[in-house]
Amino acid sequence: MPKELRLCDQGAPEGLDIVVREASQSAMEAHSHGFYELVYVKSGFCLHETEKKTELLLEGDCFLMRPGEWHRYIGSYTAEIYNCLFSAEALNALSGGAIVALPGLTGITPYLKLHLDINEQKRELRILKSILYEQQHRELGWESKIKSQLTNLLVDYARAYARVTQPGDGHSAYTTYVARALTMIAERYREPGLTVAAIAGEVGVTPDYLSRQFRLLCGIGAQEYIRRFRFSKAAELLVGGIGVYDSCRAVGFANISHFSREFKKELGVAPTQYAKINM
Repeated sequence: MPKELRLCDQGAPEGLDIVVREASQSAMEAHSHGFYELVYVKSGFCLHETEKKTELLLEGDCFLMRPGEWHRYIGSYTAEIYNCLFSAEALNALSGGAIVALPGLTGITPYLKLHLDINEQKRELRILKSILYEQQHRELGWESKIKSQLTNLLVDYARAYARVTQPGDGHSAYTTYVARALTMIAERYREPGLTVAAIAGEVGVTPDYLSRQFRLLCGIGAQEYIRRFRFSKAAELLVGGIGVYDSCRAVGFANISHFSREFKKELGVAPTQYAKINM
């Protein structure tokens, strides 16, 4: 069973029910919380596993874990993240409890990793840094300021969640060429010949244009995303007990020596060692 963590286990002072922390996140055992945890990835990348899926976290990604939901981080690579931790009592007290009804905040709506656009990323970072400042300096009215900023943070999260889950919203980054490219990568990463040029041709834009839009929305180039996506899937297979050779072929590599060398370059350890550490 996953270990259950309390707010004070996460470095929060006893009695403080809204906390923001900066952290270097690498491998962490499966756990659940008795509180809410909103995570924003500031830089780097890592693998994240929930009850439903294992996925790649990149700079600009954001997700919310609700009380009782378990998750864990896998692998030796490190992502720099912000954690915003808050109790159910703190959430229910915001805006007289009305905020709980917003999309993505309750267990009625499914867990979903969001990738924020550039403006959303800037706004989220600004809010998180503001909460952290108030928490550290505790100037006059700091508790009220933190509650106000948490309200802003959750409203922004709910808006991003709604844009992804509610059809017909033309403002969603997920309805652009990049969204189609992301879908293609997820469906065809096993193909050795999958390239940015091939993807761009199928979505109807030039490789240069796709690469610019990809970097704008995802923070890294399309080719680097394909590479990281493949290694994240390979890592998932290795942790699941699939051998190195089969994992290599399953993610589009024809040469096991090349795969092992590049895997170690990306994740810091050889595939066999990675499997032993994380199984």
